Order: sequence, then structure tokens, then C-alpha cells
Amino acid sequence: MKSICFKYIPAHLGRIFNFGIFVFITLFTAELIAGSEMSGIVTDAAGKPVPDVNIKLYPTSYGTVSDENGKFYLPRVSDGYYILIFEHISFIKKEVGVLSGTEDVIRLKVSLESSITELEPLSAEVISGLSSVLSLTTRKIEQLNSKNAEEILKSVADINIENTDGSRSRVSIRGTDSKHTSVYLDGTLLNSSMDGSFDLKAIPAEIVDTVEIFKAGDLTQTGSSIGGIIRIKTKKSGMLRELKISFSENMYLSDRDEFDGSRLNNHNYGISMKYPLGENSGLFVSYSGSRNENEWSYINAAKADEYRYINNPNIPRVQTNSYSYSDNIFASFSYDGHRSAYNLGLNYSGYETGLPGWYDQPYYSAYSEKRNFTASGTAGFYKKEKLSFDLESSYSFRNDQVNISEIDELFYVDSDDDFQNLKLKAAVKYLFEPFIFRTGAEYNSESVESASLDLDNRSREINSFYSKLEFARKLFTEKLDYHVSGAVRKDLISGTYFDKWLFSADNSVEFSGDVFTLIPNYSYSQSYNLPSFSALFWADNLFSSGNPDLKPEFSVQHELSLSGSAVLNYVKFKAGYSYYDKKLEDLVVWIKRTNGKYTPENFKEGRITGHEISAGADILDGKLMLDASYSRMNARQFTDNLVTDGKYVIYKPVETFSASISCDHNDYKASFRAKYNGRMYLNESNSIDIYPFRLYGASVSRNLRMEKIQINLFANCDNILDEQYQVIYGYPMPGRKIESGIEIKF
Repeated sequence: MKSICFKYIPAHLGRIFNFGIFVFITLFTAELIAGSEMSGIVTDAAGKPVPDVNIKLYPTSYGTVSDENGKFYLPRVSDGYYILIFEHISFIKKEVGVLSGTEDVIRLKVSLESSITELEPLSAEVISGLSSVLSLTTRKIEQLNSKNAEEILKSVADINIENTDGSRSRVSIRGTDSKHTSVYLDGTLLNSSMDGSFDLKAIPAEIVDTVEIFKAGDLTQTGSSIGGIIRIKTKKSGMLRELKISFSENMYLSDRDEFDGSRLNNHNYGISMKYPLGENSGLFVSYSGSRNENEWSYINAAKADEYRYINNPNIPRVQTNSYSYSDNIFASFSYDGHRSAYNLGLNYSGYETGLPGWYDQPYYSAYSEKRNFTASGTAGFYKKEKLSFDLESSYSFRNDQVNISEIDELFYVDSDDDFQNLKLKAAVKYLFEPFIFRTGAEYNSESVESASLDLDNRSREINSFYSKLEFARKLFTEKLDYHVSGAVRKDLISGTYFDKWLFSADNSVEFSGDVFTLIPNYSYSQSYNLPSFSALFWADNLFSSGNPDLKPEFSVQHELSLSGSAVLNYVKFKAGYSYYDKKLEDLVVWIKRTNGKYTPENFKEGRITGHEISAGADILDGKLMLDASYSRMNARQFTDNLVTDGKYVIYKPVETFSASISCDHNDYKASFRAKYNGRMYLNESNSIDIYPFRLYGASVSRNLRMEKIQINLFANCDNILDEQYQVIYGYPMPGRKIESGIEIKF
């Protein structure tokens, strides 16, 4: 089966980098614009912060959204009288008048009145308090200046991301494999049913609104989540009309290199528009593109491979055939009425990347092409009533092509695979104080068309039913909130015998003092992972064959956590600790048989335990922010082989540490970040390991306002010390990367 191919042609935009740096420095040191900054916090009637409040500055087109702590910030605006409009689905609209220019910084504390029963905001607190659930807000994502979803997730210390050849993102949450993590874009599953892979680089940051990470899964979303869930939500049009244009240029400049203008061949650009169609509806349209040659120098072997490093001449080489060209078009329509809400989204992405190979076998013409189309729709009814309904549907089509026709015929590949996913879901939520009851049904269909399988076309269907009951109320005193929830799910999978019911439970207590909040929590969860189509039905050949009798992998996880926060004058502290214990059964492993062929089997078991510690401080309403996190993981496999039994799982760092500091003063922002990746093992007997490495990065930016135009100038530097490191054996990783760019909002 062959499909129509569209080749991407690099569209280099000229050698404007030097002039761009000159303009950047000139504007960065210019005088501040007159007027006032505006910042503050939005709370409910009880004084609790309210996140995700839409804030509009009338009569301008400026606006923002409150973060997870209820805080908001608007850069300096010109002198004059303005009206701040605060809108949230669960609260009554509120307007506040402000006079810019009377003081340098206008600080506000705004209290919103609930428009529904008191139970709904309490339920939101239950979810946000879970240590196993992380949320990256709109404001946080904008501060990162990331280009795609992979770069956004790299800012999360608890997630290990590997990308060696540019074609696939490998994400590991708490020691599991990348195939165990379910990734959703507006409810559409992005994982390939062929091998479980997904491509986060194909999702531009321009369309990402929020990212939620469920480390222990969520049975109301899916039961297939041994490695957690990553849920990406796209931007919607609000009440503000906005046009945004962005362009950035980057290059790799190692200590071994002299500046070479020919390396200035990495461009990223985009344009997006928010257009309101009335008081309750609007459009969001976006195009993002990139043309990156990704050339960097590397020595013959990094410190990760000590034998090569000592015994081979370290002649600098240039990484070639690692180019990446991408185009992404996204459009959505949203309507948010008093009793109903609708959203429709369309997304097309095309991504081509070269495959550079590895040390001993570099590739010169190998490439991978991916094209993906998704359509999704959601509808919510009676959302402010005690009984509400939600309908959700999505369809995705993906075409993957890989061509490797190098000298070594052993690695010859010429594949052309099609994947289709269809999802239909209906959900009901009923509020009867102090309970919330959720239930729903879901239908999923996935199919693969590939010449690599024993049959050209394979498919399966999954029918699911789930229910969840939540209880929340105050105990003994107004300062003590008790939350407990339990969920059950049953998945009926065609062609697979899986008779397990899945269960999860969560139990927490929130104590709110005058200046601090303390939340102990215990959670229990079960999940599974279906065998991929390649493991089940790989066509029999000289080297391998599939196994249609494979069972789903299964996991049980326990977690204990303690989190807290405190507010002292202008400083807010937060800290958390988690211990998790995950047991895995029937893990699928490809085993070499006596006939020389590799065949997958439900062979080994595993156990992953770990500790996660995090701490942070927010000083002067976000003027200075400090964050640090440390994790130590014991991921071991259990087999019937004495050599590998009880050994560490390969390519999983034993420990990681990350820290960041960021400051925000007037229209200037700066940040510094550091990450330590501990020792990893590259073989199952643990006789060879990969050295630890440390990475440092920094960024600066400045906002400028000119009438109704807002300009953001930024510069980033990754791997400042030019560390030579590997995350996968045999693949050199990039050295120092320098980037500058501009973003203009109208």
C-alpha cells in the first residue's frame, strides 16, 4: 500500500541572525515605557485561589489567565483608565476599574462570587491537591518559550524524555517504558497502535494551552496507563481579539567550533489568530512551521562510553542528516454558553526528519515522514446544574514512512504504514452534596494497515464502562477538609482475553491553618497496557515473528504523599514528598529462540519504587521564583535468568535532580535552570553503565509595548557548558545551543 507523499523543501529565510542580535540588544536596553504593571490574585468567597480565570483589560485587546495559585499579571500598560473583566465558568462575572500611571505596580485582590453550588469548587481542589497529578498552566508554558510539546515536557523534572534520531519521542514516567504512557491531544489518542510510539515534536507549542500529567493514570480517561497519562489541551478563542506572529533562529556552537554562518540554518516561525464571534463564541487558527538542519559537532565518543573515549581518536565530526522540517495547521471553534458548551477542532501536521544513525553506522540519506490528521468535538450540557452531560468524539489518521537504504542491508527499511483511531464517549456527572458521581461509556476502534504485519490490515475494538464516586466535606472544624474517591472500570477488548476489573482509590485530608496548608494523601491504582500490533502480528521472516497469544501487561501502584504550602508576608513556600511502589506483571519482552528468531513473550515481572521530593518559593507575587526537585528510583526486573534477575531496568536514571530560578521585573524576565541525570545501565546484566551528566540553561526576555502592539524579544542558551553526553548508547547528543527570537502580538 502506498500513499501520496509531499516532500518538504527547506525555506531558509535569509541570514538575518547578526542583525537580529543587534536589534535585540538595542531594544533590550531601551528606556521603560510609561504606565503601570498590574498583578494580583483571584480568590473565591472563602479566600481560596481560583485558577484559570479569564481576565480582559477593556478597552484594549490585552488579557491573561490566572495561574494555579490564582495569580495573574499584565505587563506595563499606558497611562489611562481601564476596566479589568474577570470571567470563570463557576463564578459570576466581575468588573474592576483601574487607573494606570498612578503607581509603578498596581496590586489587586479580587474575590469572585460562586454561580453554582459550593461542592464543585471543592472537587477541583481534590484534583489539584494530588501529588501524582502535575499541571502546566498557560502562563507557565508561555514563560518557557518552547517550540513544541516535547520541549514543554522537558521542563518537568519527574519526566525523562529521550530523542536520539529526531523521529520519535521516548517519554518515561516513573521508570516505565515510553509505550506505557498514553498521550492525548484534546481527547484524541496519539499513540501508534503499531508500536505505541508518538511524536511530541509534531505538536507546536503555539497551539498548546495546558498540559496535565497523571503519573498514576485516571480510570475516567483510560485503563491503559501503566506509564501514566499526558493530556494536552489546545487553545480556545476567548473574548479577546489577538494576532500573534513569531520567528526564532538557533544554532549549535560547541567549544570545538569556530563561528560558521552556514550553521545559521535553523528557523522556527508561526502565526496565530484569536477571533471572537460574539459574547460566547470564537475561532482560533494557527500555523507553525520549522526548517531546521540541526548540524552540530561531536567527538568520536562521549564520556558515556569510556572504552571508546580512551581508545579511539577523538576527532571532531559534524552530525549530519539530522534535519527536521515541519508544518502544522490547527483550527478550532468554541462556544461557551450559560447551560451548554461546544468545541470543534481540526489539526493537520506534517513532519519529515533525517535519521543520522549512530557512531559506527552513520546514515546519509535515511529519513522518516509522518503526516497526521485529527478531528475532535466535545459538547457539554447543563454544565452549571447538578446533573450535567458531556459528549466527546474524535478521529485521527496517521501515515508513517521510514526509508533506510544504506550500505548495511541488515538495517534496510522501507515502510509505509497507516493508522486510524475512532473514539466516542458519553459521560454524566451528578452532584448531590457532599457527593459527586461520575459515570460514562466509551467506544474505541483502532486499525493498522502495514506490509510488516502477517495480514496487511489489523484492527481491534475496545468498549469501556466506568464509574467514580467522590466525597468531600469539612470535618470537626472549618479548617479541615476530607476528600475520598473511588473508581471502577471495565474494558472489553476484541480478540484479547482480559477479564480484570480495574480499581482506583484516593484518600486525603487538607488542613488549612492561618498561614499554611498541609495535605497527606494515599492513592491506589490499577492499569494495563495492550500488546502492540507489531508484537502480536509481526510477519514471520528470517529474524523475527509476532506472537498473537500475548496477554496485556498489568500494573498495581500504591502511593503515599505529603504536600504543603505556607504564606509569610510576600513569600509563598511549597514542598512535597511522595513514595510510590509499582508492581508490573506479564511484561512483554522480545526473546531470541534457538532457531535464531526473536519472538515476544509475557516473560518478566518488574517492581519500581521511588521517592520524589520537591520544594519552591514564590517571592513578591512571582517577581522571584525558586523551584527544586529530586527523585530517586529503584526500577528492577525479575526474570528466570540468573544474569538479569533483580537487575536495574536499562536506560532509567537511578536519580535525577533539577533546579531553576526565575525573576520578573517590570518588562524584563530571566531564568536559569540546571538538571542532573544520574547513572543509567545500558545492558540488562548491568555490567555497562552510562555516565551521569549535568545540563545548564538560561534565558532572558523583554516585553515592549507600542500602542496596541506587544513585542517580546527573547534569547535562550541550552547546554551552556557544552556537555558531551548520551541518553542512548551510541548516539551523540547536541552541544551548546543558542537561540534568539521575536514574538509580536497585535
